[in-house]
Amino acid sequence: MLSRTFPLWTIGSVMAAYHAGYLAARGRTGRWLGSHSRLGTCTFLAAMSIVLAFPAASPLAITAFGFSVFVQSWRRRIKPLSTLRVGQKNAGKAAGMVAAALFAAPAVLVVCVVVALAAGTAFLPHGPVPPVALGEAAAAPATGFPDLLLWTEALHHAHYFAYCYVFWSLTTLEPALVGPLFIMGWVFYFALEASLRGRRRLFRPVWFVLGHVLCAAALAAITAVNDNLLVLAMWVITGIGGGSAYMLGNVPAIGDRELFEDSGHVLGCLVCVAAVALTGSAAAATAAGATLAVLAAVTMHLSMRGRRT
Repeated sequence: MLSRTFPLWTIGSVMAAYHAGYLAARGRTGRWLGSHSRLGTCTFLAAMSIVLAFPAASPLAITAFGFSVFVQSWRRRIKPLSTLRVGQKNAGKAAGMVAAALFAAPAVLVVCVVVALAAGTAFLPHGPVPPVALGEAAAAPATGFPDLLLWTEALHHAHYFAYCYVFWSLTTLEPALVGPLFIMGWVFYFALEASLRGRRRLFRPVWFVLGHVLCAAALAAITAVNDNLLVLAMWVITGIGGGSAYMLGNVPAIGDRELFEDSGHVLGCLVCVAAVALTGSAAAATAAGATLAVLAAVTMHLSMRGRRT
């Protein structure tokens, strides 16, 4: 919907600013410095540079950034006070995706933001808040195994955010359908995870590698087909392949995974901006996502070789 009013690259620019808010929020909870802090700093500065380089998108991007910093700062502060089940988190994501189509109406958007802020304020903790424990980086073995897994984490997220916001423009779907259809990829993402967990395949690198190669193939197909149903079928397949990423969560402590995840979000959005701005087509961003998926598979493979040595 945004692309009907602004150039397509604006979507990536605004979302890069939004995800940069995750990195900025780390500073508000004492987590900006630490291992690999240069990665977070560089991706944050790159996102802000992109925002300022395109004045047409700046007001939206700055608003998205400010809102993200506010929400993520409070999320980090109240996180230790309660634990949500995975199903509750996913239900919230699904509701947000479906509701996103309504945001095209300014009045509805204002109401939603006011309600969200009011609800957040009502449930803010009173009194001192305990420090947030996000998992300190573990001491790295002599091999390069942990660092490569962290880069695998970043590349996995980058490949997804390079295309997920813009490939819909390659279809003729009504904007109101995008939110509900977005969920389809997530459904199959979690279906694969449940299937592999049921078989006790908690960390099998070969499944991760094959899954991301499958993602890359599906993304390449999206750029070649010109049919809504086929594009949606490939979108489902990317969810199946991407679901293999859950295995990274079953690895013993390898460092600040959250920093690499957040940086991967921003990196993917920046790749999206560059690809679309240079070519004027979401197909380039989708192809870039395929390339990043292959790179994630490569770094996983290399990390396993490092582990064996």
